[in-house]
Amino acid sequence: MGWIQLMPLNSVSGGGISGYVNSSLYCNKEGKRYVAEDERRDVLAAAALAQTDKLFYVVCDQKEAELRGLTKETLDYMVENGLIYSGETVAELAENMGVPADALETTVSEFNELVKAGKPDEFGRTTWENTIETGPFYAPSFSPAVHHTMGGLEINSNAEVLDADGNVIPGFYAAGEVTGGIHGTNRVGGNAVPDALCFGKIAGENAAKN
Repeated sequence: MGWIQLMPLNSVSGGGISGYVNSSLYCNKEGKRYVAEDERRDVLAAAALAQTDKLFYVVCDQKEAELRGLTKETLDYMVENGLIYSGETVAELAENMGVPADALETTVSEFNELVKAGKPDEFGRTTWENTIETGPFYAPSFSPAVHHTMGGLEINSNAEVLDADGNVIPGFYAAGEVTGGIHGTNRVGGNAVPDALCFGKIAGENAAKN
């Protein structure tokens, strides 16, 4: 039961301009990057948990927010209701976030240079897309939370639950996240749905027959 997948982008503020996109910049409460944002979820979560208060921010600009399908009306609503931080400048954004303005300005500037260079950085990030230069600027806050458990009851192809010795437990069927061993040690996004549907159908049919 130790195989637990954390979701790095678990909103603390209640709103978000989130996603695993090439233009994301993650920074901590010190206003500095601390991880390659294109890493696996488990790496991103572990890195976030090592930051002050286990908290981080996803910084983007107006251009990126629009690319993610957010209208000005939606953004204004989130800002007015305290769901995300905003600022006309990076310094103003930093002030509203409560992080050092000079640090965040340097971080954004260095990020933009990395985007333009398109080469791996000190954290090993390799995917780059857009710079963060078009105000207003936005940043929701996040902290990892439990997302999926890869461990659980062992089943066979008939969705029958097995005991510690690998023997079928009569009349006991299972499917979905309560089962273990289906996804290895790191579930790939979306795979839990077909897992639950397929084995759920198998478990239901076999339970009905028996």
